[in-house]
Amino acid sequence: MAGSGLLNADSMSAKAKNMGRYCKPYWNSSWLGPKSAVRSYPTVRALGTDLAKYKDNTGPMVALLHQYNVTAARTGNVSQLKSVMLDMAAKGHFTKLTPFKPQTWYGKKLSWLASYNGYAEPAYSAAVFLSAAAQSYALIEPQLSSDEKKLLKSWGSRIYRASQNARDDSKKNALDRRAGKAAGFTSWGAATGDQKIYRAGVAHFKSVVGHIRRDGRDDFFTEKDFMDGRELKYLSFTYGHLSVAAAIMESRGEAGFSYRKSGGTLADGLNYVISRSFDPSLRKHIAKKQEDVRFASNPRHLTVSSWAYMEFAARSVYVRQNVPGWKRALLVRGNGGFYGGNHGGYTSCLFGN
Repeated sequence: MAGSGLLNADSMSAKAKNMGRYCKPYWNSSWLGPKSAVRSYPTVRALGTDLAKYKDNTGPMVALLHQYNVTAARTGNVSQLKSVMLDMAAKGHFTKLTPFKPQTWYGKKLSWLASYNGYAEPAYSAAVFLSAAAQSYALIEPQLSSDEKKLLKSWGSRIYRASQNARDDSKKNALDRRAGKAAGFTSWGAATGDQKIYRAGVAHFKSVVGHIRRDGRDDFFTEKDFMDGRELKYLSFTYGHLSVAAAIMESRGEAGFSYRKSGGTLADGLNYVISRSFDPSLRKHIAKKQEDVRFASNPRHLTVSSWAYMEFAARSVYVRQNVPGWKRALLVRGNGGFYGGNHGGYTSCLFGN
């Protein structure tokens, strides 16, 4: 059933009206640029030449959608949001991907960049866009005609196919991108009632969770200093997307945070990253620069962009029973109500506790 579970207009509106201090969306102009310049495009593009510092052209549009989502949820007036969504759908925005070939990684030229999957980042950005668009669709669905629903569903399917059919990104160094697909596809599939897209998201979720060990360690991000001393940050983003997918899955009666493929569960992973973030004595298998516990509370590192995923995790009975640190992680979320769309677009306003 479309609009079921978490992605339900009535539920999101009720949350928005009861989460006052978290319902204050803002515009980060230093990252997004001026709001007056926001446009959406037929092609998803990654901007810049440094893979560690690239920006995507979907980011500002995702941010704008979240602002419209919050406004619509709080006021019940979806006219502006509906107009933007239908306009993008009619013009086919973000339905194609432009390959991205970075030249450096943190300013260094590495041998593997020459063979880097050029569609990886655009495919990821397209999936993240679907997360925000799914929230928008759920909010406006009650006021859509059958033709408008058909148009929006067809548009979302085109974005899904572009992202899903991009060159294989199954290598373990693509776990974050596959987690993004898990969140985007489960969100859009659940919101629109498209079982095929939803199941594709579940498949990505299960694949990435399969890389979590029984002690909660991820077998890539926490194994080496690949992320320039920010393993906890990138691991949080990965678990953030997985938490979105898990919460949606649980709202549809499937195992999410408790799902175990072979090693650990997502809840085990949350335990790992939370304990390493707040207990210096447990900081093993991570780079030295993260030993300072203040790392976990610095907005540039973890708080604003990633701890908001605990909004989704805290909904799970399994998490509340098996992740003792979830309350502390939830306490250090940002109070602005809006979180970086490039990492899932989580909002305390629409999904908070």
